[in-house]
Amino acid sequence: MIKSLYGTLHNYTMKIVANCFEETLENEIGNMRVEELPIALIPHRMEPVYEIAQLKQEVIDEMFAGNYHGISSVEWTDKPYRSYYGAFFFNDSHIVINCVLNSPDVPREAVKCVIYHELLHRDYHGHGKEFRSREAQFPGYEEHAAFLHTMGDDMDIKGW
Repeated sequence: MIKSLYGTLHNYTMKIVANCFEETLENEIGNMRVEELPIALIPHRMEPVYEIAQLKQEVIDEMFAGNYHGISSVEWTDKPYRSYYGAFFFNDSHIVINCVLNSPDVPREAVKCVIYHELLHRDYHGHGKEFRSREAQFPGYEEHAAFLHTMGDDMDIKGW
C-alpha cells in the first residue's frame, strides 16, 4: 500500500516527517523551539503594509531575472515570533516570513532581503560560504542586515 501511494518507503517516511514539521510550525521549526514575541516588546507599529506575493515577485524579478521556480508559497506568520525572521521548509518549498516585519517602520528592501535569503534556501540547505556569498549580492545587503540585526537585538529575535 505504501509503495502504491508514495513509491518507496523512504518517500513515505519523508512525508511523515514533513507533516510533523508542518503541524508543529507554530511551536517548532526543526529542532528550534519557536517562541511567540510579546507585542509589548515590539518597538514599532504593527500595521500591515506589505503584500508578500508582490515582494516575492519583486525579488524574483530583480535577483533572478524573473525566473525562479519551485517555491510553493510565501506567507506571513499569523503572529510575531522571536525565533526567526523567515523560514524555508524543504519538504514542500514553503516559506514563512515573520509578520513582525510587516510594518511601515521596517524598510521594504529589508523585508525583500529576508525573502531573498529564504529563496536561496531552495538551493542551499545551510548558511555556508557559497550561500553567504550569494546572499551578499542583494543590493544594500550590509545596510539591511545591520538594520535587521539591530531590530532583532532590540526584540531578542534569535534567528537572523
